[in-house]
Amino acid sequence: MRDETQPAPAAPPPGAGCCHVCGRALPATELQPFLSVRPGLSALIEAEAPGLGRGRPDLPH
Repeated sequence: MRDETQPAPAAPPPGAGCCHVCGRALPATELQPFLSVRPGLSALIEAEAPGLGRGRPDLPH
């Protein structure tokens, strides 16, 4: 989980995206859309990071 006391990371480099769970820039091949995560796992993620299913406006897209 990203430390909320730290500033949001810079926009990811070309060919990468931002993980909305940890906030790190990762290659697009390592990212998965939240809607494609199984319901049981998405519920656990949502419990740890409320609002994640709606997107994270504090992180760059």
